[in-house]
Amino acid sequence: MASATEKTNNSDRFKGVGNVYATYMITKGLEARVSIGGNLSYDKNDFYAPENTLQGRQTGGYGSVSTSKSFRWVNENTISYENEFLGLHKLDLLGGFTLERATSENLRGASAGFVTDAFEYHNLNAGEVPSNPATGASESSLVSYIGRVHYGFDERYLVTLTGRIDGSSRFGEGNKYGFFPSGALAWRVTNEPFMEDQNVFSNIKLRLSYGVTGNQAIGNYAALTQLGNSQVTFGDRVAVGINPASLGNEDLRWEKTTQYNAGLDLGLFNNRISLTTDIYYKKTTDLLLIRRVPRYTGYTQYLDNIGSTENRGIELTLDTQNITNSNFSWTSSVNFAMNRNEVLKLSDGEPLLVGTPISYASGQSFRIIQEGKSLGAFYGYKYGGVYSDQQEINNNPAASSSAQPGDPYLLDISGPEGQPDGTIDGNDRTIVGNGFPDFTFGFTNNFVYRGFDLSFFIQGLYGNEILNMNTLRLETGRGYLNQTSDLLNRWTPENRNTDIPRAARSRSSASQTAMRAISSRLIEDGSYVRLKNITLGYSFPVDWINRFGARSVRLYVSAQNLYTLTNYSGYDPEVSTYNNLGNLGADYGTYPKAKTYLMGIELGF
Repeated sequence: MASATEKTNNSDRFKGVGNVYATYMITKGLEARVSIGGNLSYDKNDFYAPENTLQGRQTGGYGSVSTSKSFRWVNENTISYENEFLGLHKLDLLGGFTLERATSENLRGASAGFVTDAFEYHNLNAGEVPSNPATGASESSLVSYIGRVHYGFDERYLVTLTGRIDGSSRFGEGNKYGFFPSGALAWRVTNEPFMEDQNVFSNIKLRLSYGVTGNQAIGNYAALTQLGNSQVTFGDRVAVGINPASLGNEDLRWEKTTQYNAGLDLGLFNNRISLTTDIYYKKTTDLLLIRRVPRYTGYTQYLDNIGSTENRGIELTLDTQNITNSNFSWTSSVNFAMNRNEVLKLSDGEPLLVGTPISYASGQSFRIIQEGKSLGAFYGYKYGGVYSDQQEINNNPAASSSAQPGDPYLLDISGPEGQPDGTIDGNDRTIVGNGFPDFTFGFTNNFVYRGFDLSFFIQGLYGNEILNMNTLRLETGRGYLNQTSDLLNRWTPENRNTDIPRAARSRSSASQTAMRAISSRLIEDGSYVRLKNITLGYSFPVDWINRFGARSVRLYVSAQNLYTLTNYSGYDPEVSTYNNLGNLGADYGTYPKAKTYLMGIELGF
């Protein structure tokens, strides 16, 4: 309670976004445009833990102040030409270049051991144990040269060609620039003469496209070996030394994704029914991922272009106008998407362990990238359950000599053809789940009756799995941490038909390893269906509100994340503890999406 109510933890944020542009018509159809935009943010955090909190009591009061600021500007310069001629041809041309730069700075100071709590964070120099101040700065830049040609013939045949050259400061010398072309063809079948005498198809459009995109979404300076500072002792004094802190990679280059797409846009009965279908194939090369290295090298990891992956799938969207008349209308929209992912090649063919190592799980990474497998594969041990009695322990060649009934155990599968070899070690780890869903879907309905409107949106996915690492903390059975109610079904002499270990203040090393291992014990079904949004509104008649000078008045009530149907035992199946692909589907204390209820009024003048 003191931690929740007595600590001071204030955060202030300022953010400004602006854009200005100018256009000049050089001649008919030929236009020049220059724009510049900026994004400025400033954050300040003030923290103080007084002595009546655990943190403050351990340190004699602890305070800190931190600030950070960032600024990003973008300058775009283009010339475009547009013309129609002979009544059949339409041509659009565009060329130009863009510049982008981002800078950031941060500062932090802290101190502990205050005589009084009265100053809080306002007087850090009053602390007896000041911490070294910390500062940092970074910058990055991007330059792009762009061109586009769009040609249409008689509103039937459409061709688009684009090309861009991007140069990023984040890559190594000689690899900063990448060329990314694309092209698209479209045929609007319903504009053909042979379609004039039919009234079923209001739109038929066939599409083919090809394109290459680049990814530079990595940290600044990853291509460089960065320096850091450390403290060393010489005799009776402490000195500060400068040392390499991260391993650079001068060969770091753009990650490229090549995509092929075939699509169909179909409209029936004056577009009362509309269907959009896309089938795609993506191949990503020079994949940017973390590569682990042995600690005896002095480092733990570095960023590298490690191989290639493919994604193939289908996306469908169906829109229908179910009822349309002056008093009542009902429209619906359904979308469906299915994607399959596979690792095609790694640079050296060896599997790569990724995913943020979890200290409580013995520092294990929980994701594996392996040729022929999905990027979303979870890597760990197969959980065998708990020993129901001494006979089961005796029948397990890999059982520890100190094992007791009710202790958990891992499966021994590292022998020939997956058979036991009598030892549990890292070789027994295997793929235990996958964070990618088999498919996703969404369903939207909109109803309007006179002045009332009602809409709701349902979303969901099926076939994915979640690595629920909260279980590592919440099913320990050690007696001094809050636990889930699942522990009520733990092993006891009277309850042996369970896979939840017995309660124990201390355990053998083998049992402790099984409790804290990344294993199939943590894998759960992550499928869900969620009522994402529902809104009810009422718009007042125009003749009522015109007398007050208003153009429109609408009252509404809305709810978000109202109901979720799922078998996942955690707070929220829509989890994203770590915002990157290497950690997809991991739940380690993820804050759940809140149910939100809104009431509002919209006024138009």
